[in-house]
Amino acid sequence: KKDFAGAQASLEAAVNKEPNSYVARLGLAEVFAATGKEDKALEQYAVAAKLAPKEFAPRYNIGVIYSKQGSYAKAIKAFEEALAISPDDAEAITYLGWARYKSGSTDEGIAKINEAIQKNPKFLPAYLNLAAIYTAQDKNDEALKAWENVLKLDPGNVGASVNLAGLYYEAGQFDKALASYQAIVKANPQSAEANFGVAASL
Repeated sequence: KKDFAGAQASLEAAVNKEPNSYVARLGLAEVFAATGKEDKALEQYAVAAKLAPKEFAPRYNIGVIYSKQGSYAKAIKAFEEALAISPDDAEAITYLGWARYKSGSTDEGIAKINEAIQKNPKFLPAYLNLAAIYTAQDKNDEALKAWENVLKLDPGNVGASVNLAGLYYEAGQFDKALASYQAIVKANPQSAEANFGVAASL
């Protein structure tokens, strides 16, 4: 178990001694973020960002926290600042896309997430976000493809399997639905949803 209290005390001492230390500010912010003290983390990341105008990490992490809090306009600003420094970062592009989607700009969000996939075809969260968006939008054909891509990268992802099986069922592809539900039951015999799916697909 990490000694966050000890790390916090050491980093606070370092910040008190050298207030303009980027490394100490960033480290303290990361400790605050890891221990759920998000407002304090944001404060330290902001100072770190000012101390290091060309550093990606504080801006990206500010975006992550604001996105987690549902402050998507602030998240978008932070991710855009991060991407101005590192334009090809698939993670930042993905989360910028998600923030835009959550802000109501669905098409822009999807376009950004697809851009992230082009940058890094193996970045699983991009496919998960894309699948979630298409599922929420009732775009079943696109959702099917997205969930299939999730399972290619992460074959044991039960949530993806359940979503995919449900979409197969809705599309009338009962053989595929049955096979998917049976695979879920084999891996998770107690899954009520999958057991029901097997019965419904027969």
